[in-house]
Amino acid sequence: YERFLERFPTDYWGLLGLGQAHLGAGRLEAARSIFERLVQAHGNEARAHFFLGRTLQQQGELEAAQRSLRQAVGLDEHYGEAWFALGQVELGRVYRGQGKLGEVVLVFEKALAEQPDNTLIHCELGHCYRQMGEVQQALAHYEKFLAAHPDDFWGLVGMGASYLQAKQVDRAWPYLQ
Repeated sequence: YERFLERFPTDYWGLLGLGQAHLGAGRLEAARSIFERLVQAHGNEARAHFFLGRTLQQQGELEAAQRSLRQAVGLDEHYGEAWFALGQVELGRVYRGQGKLGEVVLVFEKALAEQPDNTLIHCELGHCYRQMGEVQQALAHYEKFLAAHPDDFWGLVGMGASYLQAKQVDRAWPYLQ
């Protein structure tokens, strides 16, 4: 990629490929630099903002990640992967005391509308609804998640905790054993 980019320094696919290679290898600073170049050269491409946002998220820069991911979904409102990533960033902000769970739920619901087969979204929604005290909603989402991932630790704990929250200890026990 680097040799190709010497000749074509703003090529979309060259920058995207090199950035993804750095990201996949865990070289976050290098990936960020490339994705920043990609956004500068191709700011109208949702994927450019998505990968910059994901990189910023991995670096723990949630506010900057949020801006990039919001730009991605602003450019392509049907970009389900970007909605899911934005939901995860928003959830991280809530855990840092900087956001609201209700807003996170809206983002994850949009992600689910765009990616109905992404069962991980059901798990995230289950966690959110449980924390909001909406146990029936949480149980419904955990059930869908566990249908695809029956042995997932966090799904099982979430389902069990939701039943405990509903004071249904007998139904919680099988998930918490």
